[in-house]
Amino acid sequence: MLVLLNEKMNRPVSRDEFLNRCWGMDYFPDAHSLDQQIHMLRKKIGGETSVIETARGMGYRFRSCESQ
Repeated sequence: MLVLLNEKMNRPVSRDEFLNRCWGMDYFPDAHSLDQQIHMLRKKIGGETSVIETARGMGYRFRSCESQ
């Protein structure tokens, strides 16, 4: 997930793209699997001040240090 976010630095990654690239096209997770994984990743790399932002209506975005 982090590699995909880094590839798209500062651009949103859609939920569908996450699911296809990270879990595969044939995987049908429950509604909150991706949200739970993002939550755990945020905690590991920065907690409340995480560089992973929610791009409302689009997905998630990895914010570069320069844009903080």
